[in-house]
Amino acid sequence: SATNLQIRGSTADQNLIMWEGATIYQPAHLFGMISALNPFSVQNVNIYKGVYDPKYDNRVGGIIDISSSDSIVSHSQGSAGITLTEAHANLEIPIIAQRMSVTLSGRQSIHSLYNSPPLNNYANRVFQFSKIDDLSEDAKEGFLNADQVLNFYDWNAQIKYRPSKRLFINAALYRNSQNFEYKLSFSDDPFNTLDKIESNTEALSTGLEWELNDQWKTSFSFIQSKYNSKNKYEEEESGDILTDYNQQNEITDESFSVVNSYENTWGSLEAGYDYTVKSVNYSLVNDNIYEPYFEDENIEQGHFHNLFSSVKIGGQQFRASAGIRASHYVEQSKWFLSPRLSLLYAINPQLKLKAEGGIFQQFISQLSDYGTSFIDVQNPLWILNTPDDNLSQSAKKIASGFIYRDKGWLFDIEGYITQTDGLSTLSPSINLLATDEFSRGSSTAIGLDLLIKKRWKKFNTWINYSLGKNTYMFPNISEETFAAPNDIRHTLGIVSSYELGDFQASIIGSFHSGLPYSLPDGIIDDFDEVDQETYYSINYVEINNDRLKPYTRLDINLNYRPDIKKLKDLKLEFSLSILNVLKRENEFRREFRLDFDDDSEVPRLAFIDRALLDRTPLLLMRVYW
Repeated sequence: SATNLQIRGSTADQNLIMWEGATIYQPAHLFGMISALNPFSVQNVNIYKGVYDPKYDNRVGGIIDISSSDSIVSHSQGSAGITLTEAHANLEIPIIAQRMSVTLSGRQSIHSLYNSPPLNNYANRVFQFSKIDDLSEDAKEGFLNADQVLNFYDWNAQIKYRPSKRLFINAALYRNSQNFEYKLSFSDDPFNTLDKIESNTEALSTGLEWELNDQWKTSFSFIQSKYNSKNKYEEEESGDILTDYNQQNEITDESFSVVNSYENTWGSLEAGYDYTVKSVNYSLVNDNIYEPYFEDENIEQGHFHNLFSSVKIGGQQFRASAGIRASHYVEQSKWFLSPRLSLLYAINPQLKLKAEGGIFQQFISQLSDYGTSFIDVQNPLWILNTPDDNLSQSAKKIASGFIYRDKGWLFDIEGYITQTDGLSTLSPSINLLATDEFSRGSSTAIGLDLLIKKRWKKFNTWINYSLGKNTYMFPNISEETFAAPNDIRHTLGIVSSYELGDFQASIIGSFHSGLPYSLPDGIIDDFDEVDQETYYSINYVEINNDRLKPYTRLDINLNYRPDIKKLKDLKLEFSLSILNVLKRENEFRREFRLDFDDDSEVPRLAFIDRALLDRTPLLLMRVYW
């Protein structure tokens, strides 16, 4: 999916996804299938796999830093287009020549107008083996009425103002929203149900940058991120509410920072202070006539004083970067120190050696969604780690390798080791299906990344290979280490593109070894003397002791940008992509269950395989200027 990015053994919630410096807690639409960040408004994307600058906060995995352009346009420019999932528009206009410009961008889903093949495939991927999937045939045959709505939108606005040569002011606002409803009713029965899931994300980023001279620079910023998720399930019969379940998760993340930086011929120095307040609210209300009334609410707030500093020195042959982040968690009355170091040494102009290491902290994480709905989609809950739960995460990373560049060739090889503490089985990413026990544990990821890239005049290709091993240690569950659910030993990616006139064609091949799962060795029967009943359960001897079949996927793309002179400054773009051309049924999880046959009182062991995206066509038509 668009958001399940796993970097060197990390899980999705261990990655920090930022837009203009603001944390995006819900970076996807359609329950993770489509990115919620408009690609036509993005100028830069920086991804950090290992050690990153101490100015970044609160993650032990990787960093995805997304931003738009800081340049002020001198004339209007923009684009408008449509795909098989949404319509989009972008506009950038100057307000004051060479001084101020405004950018507006937005996207809106087209589900209400046209239920396209990609939207159908995304829905099939998300809702497989859920209530929606199970009842789809009955709905087609007319035995019941099933109404489904799945809409989304996102927009962002930015104003850039440079009143003088050395002063720059920037303000940006972002919002995305997703609304899902599934209504179930019967023509001759007063019983009906409603599933409703809503999520909204907002981000505000403001900044002022002042250059005292060519060497000294000071910047001030205020950043606010908000996230709100609501999950509702309702059963109603003849006007009476039988079940009313409501679950809500809210986050408000605010920070104020000041940074001073100095640059000279020998390198640069940066020092700053950041004050952050994170408020996380979780509430659950279950009003069910079949069960006792239940209500739970948890409101947590964390205040953080962060000091960070980094220094970069060196030239063509040797470069070094050292930094440290010191965070004082007020509620825990504790300081957390996170030093980092990176080294680069050039043996000759073509060959460079590199090494890095650092310590990282994380004070916010996800819990599994334990809702009563049968929709069965990924809708995890964010929680703030408090002094009582002791769920703060800490990671130690080291890596080393070399880079070789010559005549258009690039070879980049890097080995790494990452040790992460503070994991919990409450996390949806842990996914230990073999046990329901709560436990705290750690992970160790060790691996080797290889990148080979070559550029020709019209043809580019690169090959990426990763060899890795990711193991978990949860002492309360197993005395020995076992494979993590995202342990992938071999990963291979090949990307090639070719340009011919106004056409560009590309092909992407992906392969990785199968994901691990827990293979049961039988069924346990337990006779209860009090109830005089036999209860059955699945017996697991080992955790993640078997693997699914390997993953293989081939994608192709054809892009056409005709040069039509009659249109003058107006340009056209057409793009056709086909994902999973070979129609491979790639499984990402195997789940075991007890199947009770009507002819036998003893259940049999059965399983289902959850698969990834089927063959999916994508189409883009766009006009830009």
